[in-house]
Amino acid sequence: MKAYIYQIEAISNLHAGSGEANEGVIDNLIQRDSVTGLPIINASSLKGALREHFKGQDKKLIEYIFGSEANDKEKREAGAYRFFDARLLAIPVRTDKAPYLLATSPLVLKDYLRTLGLFGLPVDKDLKQLAQQSSNTPKVTQSAHNQARIEDLVETAAYKEPLKGLPKWFCEAGVLLSDTDFRTLCDNDHLPVFARNYLNNGQSENLWYEQVLPRFSRLYFAVLVPDGDAQFRQFNAHITRSLVQIGANATVGYGYCRLTNVSNS
Repeated sequence: MKAYIYQIEAISNLHAGSGEANEGVIDNLIQRDSVTGLPIINASSLKGALREHFKGQDKKLIEYIFGSEANDKEKREAGAYRFFDARLLAIPVRTDKAPYLLATSPLVLKDYLRTLGLFGLPVDKDLKQLAQQSSNTPKVTQSAHNQARIEDLVETAAYKEPLKGLPKWFCEAGVLLSDTDFRTLCDNDHLPVFARNYLNNGQSENLWYEQVLPRFSRLYFAVLVPDGDAQFRQFNAHITRSLVQIGANATVGYGYCRLTNVSNS
């Protein structure tokens, strides 16, 4: 099996719901990693979204990649491709020096490097060194953002030298936060929450409160493909040439994402 890594860039707010009952203020929470507690898109949700994206394509191709439909009693076979969870790589944070910067942390980068290592993909030495950095002071990638105040954080950002090691596909304007600060900005008190409403006899009534992963967030996932697979070129082209909708609320513009194959970046 050959591994490929894809980046997910959220073009609009994304809600991949956990499906769990919640007694707090937020009714519908997003999916989270059971170990780190960071936002995630479970492999089953991701695979389902990609399968839906192939709707209308050749049925044999769909069944080859994703497997037969669950309700197909005559033929229930697993697909040839193996899909893994989409893990968080960065979230946008507001600052006084730029509309937003893409924030990540050593914990996130180590997880990304671990994924590359597990699938035998090359690891950049500069990125490995960057993942080993630890500081309570946010570090920015551009001198123009030196001393930037990041919303909800006490420490101002510092720029001493370029942050080497971030993948070329990551971003131009980024900030490396401590693991503690990054987890804080990803918790239920800091991620965006929106009220969902509907009209009843001309009156607006609140239905529920829904948590989202904000637009511009970046995630990544791995796909295992049979060696020399003849269908991969078609699969890769179909998911990268147009936006893929992931998660709930497609009719109100949620979850539209750009996917990029970054395996060789």
